[in-house]
Amino acid sequence: MEGATPVETGRKPHQAAPALSVIVATRNRPRQLEALLDSLARQAGAGAFSWELIVIDDASAEPERRRIEPVLARWRGAPLIHERLERRGWPGRARNAGAARSRGAVLLFSDDDLILGSGVLAETHRLHTLHPEIEVLNGRLAKWRDDYYSDFWHYYYDAVFNARQPVNGPYAIHRIGGLVSFKRGVLERLGPLYDESLPAREDFDLALRLRAVGITAYKDDRIVAYHDFRQSWWAFVAQRVWYEKGEWALERKYGAARLQAVYRSEPRIPSRYRFLPLYLSSHAARRLWRLGRGLASRFAS
Repeated sequence: MEGATPVETGRKPHQAAPALSVIVATRNRPRQLEALLDSLARQAGAGAFSWELIVIDDASAEPERRRIEPVLARWRGAPLIHERLERRGWPGRARNAGAARSRGAVLLFSDDDLILGSGVLAETHRLHTLHPEIEVLNGRLAKWRDDYYSDFWHYYYDAVFNARQPVNGPYAIHRIGGLVSFKRGVLERLGPLYDESLPAREDFDLALRLRAVGITAYKDDRIVAYHDFRQSWWAFVAQRVWYEKGEWALERKYGAARLQAVYRSEPRIPSRYRFLPLYLSSHAARRLWRLGRGLASRFAS
């Protein structure tokens, strides 16, 4: 991979491969990254097995990079690999770079805007050991704050990811979330985990590709992290437009008809009047983006 020479701390020459690799791709979010690392430093039971931390900086802007590097310099936990990509790619590229640097038997990917519950690493390690048949294991995401935007996010997350009744153990789901672990053998079967050509929705694409090769994704609600969701209307709309870019790319990869068939096979999520301002602004922003994209394509041809 291109980029500056990786910085490695705490790894001894010829050290045995760790049981777990924690992989974080980040860009321009030093505050969120610091909160995530603080939660990693407080992991209960993580000293009972070996693990490593891999942070891939996806070409953060210079002011943000200068804030990220001191955060990483203060890390005193497991061996750390920090690599900064010189040219920005899509999220899948940074995650694949982290997977390429990893050596763990299990790869745990965490979004950089999560705060991990104190037992995430130990429970991930325990469940993968207890269930060798499980190759992909999602954790449960909860709200970090009780506010309007977090409520909107969690309403949809709950409908798509969570079981309708409490389950004491792993259960099968059809999606890939922001806290997900893979046994290393999945890399051998699937190749690069994430499609680097997708600007967004790379996790949904991965779920479709896993299904195609017969790998079932599971979730266990005892693995818990908290989502530090966006806190402003502008940030919300920007995220919706970003997702629409990913949806546009997915339609060109799979065809709109196939995607619609997948969506129709999933439970319908009823709308709530409480979120009407977000529905309207999200729909308008996405439609405007598609209109602009369509006009640009027409003039380009």
